[in-house]
Amino acid sequence: MKKILPFALAPLSLMIAGMALAAETALPETVVTADRSLAGNSSQLDAATVITRADIERTQPDSLASLLSRAAGVSIPANGGPLTTTGVFIRGFKSNQVLILVDGVRVNDANQG
Repeated sequence: MKKILPFALAPLSLMIAGMALAAETALPETVVTADRSLAGNSSQLDAATVITRADIERTQPDSLASLLSRAAGVSIPANGGPLTTTGVFIRGFKSNQVLILVDGVRVNDANQG
């Protein structure tokens, strides 16, 4: 019994020492504030693809869907004929999670016509 006791207490002493070291580490206080001003483009972390007039003239697309499908990471499945609603999936996000603007106007809402 006397020979086993030191080996049994060794893991317990290591756990207590580890807990003591973890208790000494404290994170500094962080203050988060927000206002209603827009952040500049340099602080954006999201990826954005801009399709210019030159791109449109070079590719000559017959619809917005065919233009967007040429961009990397964009998937536009065919859900029927030419007058049916089409979903746009960008980099794995659903249609309601992406923003598509044409001249600053949102166009990925099927109710806008």
